[in-house]
Amino acid sequence: MTRLLVLVVLALASGPALAQPAAPQKQLAQDHFAKGNIAYDLGRFDEAIGEFTKAYEVWPQPAFLYNIAQAHRLAGRCKDALYFYKRFRALRERDEANPLRPEKREEIDRFITELTECAARTDAMAARPPDTIEKPAPLSPAQTRPPARPAVAIVDPAESAEPDELDDEADESIETSTDAPRHVISARVGLGIAILHAGDADAVQPRLALAGAYPLRAADFTIELGGALSFTPVPYEAAGANERATLLAPRVFAAASHPIARKLSVRGELALGAVAMFGLVAGNPLTRDQLAGWFVMPSARVSVAAEYELTPQLFATVSPLGLAYSVGADGMLADSLRELDLSIGVAYRR
Repeated sequence: MTRLLVLVVLALASGPALAQPAAPQKQLAQDHFAKGNIAYDLGRFDEAIGEFTKAYEVWPQPAFLYNIAQAHRLAGRCKDALYFYKRFRALRERDEANPLRPEKREEIDRFITELTECAARTDAMAARPPDTIEKPAPLSPAQTRPPARPAVAIVDPAESAEPDELDDEADESIETSTDAPRHVISARVGLGIAILHAGDADAVQPRLALAGAYPLRAADFTIELGGALSFTPVPYEAAGANERATLLAPRVFAAASHPIARKLSVRGELALGAVAMFGLVAGNPLTRDQLAGWFVMPSARVSVAAEYELTPQLFATVSPLGLAYSVGADGMLADSLRELDLSIGVAYRR
């Protein structure tokens, strides 16, 4: 099995071609890279080329082109390997902040020279008319042994190092884990307004929501499974006095976010749980006997939001639409409690 050789790319110090994508896009590219790396080690070069190609489509790092060239060369495709080595060299030579070191350029130039000759031989053989055939001579024992596979390397663009370290590390083969960092927690806080409607009673009140979740990767989506708690004050009048109840809504939720542009994602959420209302005094307008101090209702909520990446861990969120429906409890005048909300907030993933 071929040992991996890690060529470290200083993405943040590079030009536009090496700009950091949104975290979900970078994670997706790393997932494709990991799959391609496994296929490469197993000698399944076509599969490795497919995964490296998908990684480049999501995150156009020149290192992926180098990996594609390496796989094509080992698969014996001279013209394809030649093309991708040339593209890799051209892109790196444009990168003034992180150019190829002389040793690495010499290696690429040597590959290009060898592959140019190989492509010429292939073209000459293809043009040769098949007018004769010859019986092959018996092979010697040495010829029957498979040729030793040259030690070649593929490149992980997610690693980071100083530019002076890039090609120093390319001089020796080391075994390296290519697993990208995984998010292990997601926390959110949102503040907005809620429009409450229960029978003939309506109210517009501030709303605070807190949430925590465990994020997972699924294709180019980020899935979050977790729990949330929202707090909304509910003012009402009883016996000529202004009173205030409290609406607490604990729910579990599943959410999915998908990148639609650099640093921008859309998010949808479905939550199930309960709504509890506390602080109802005698004479309140919400219950039949007007004596209930609190009650609990089953509840469901759906929402959509947009997320903008401020840093790799911090996101600004805007939720223009959240809809919640709670089935009225026994003793309530209304058969349901409906809530329309909008909010802004921040999300943190680590």
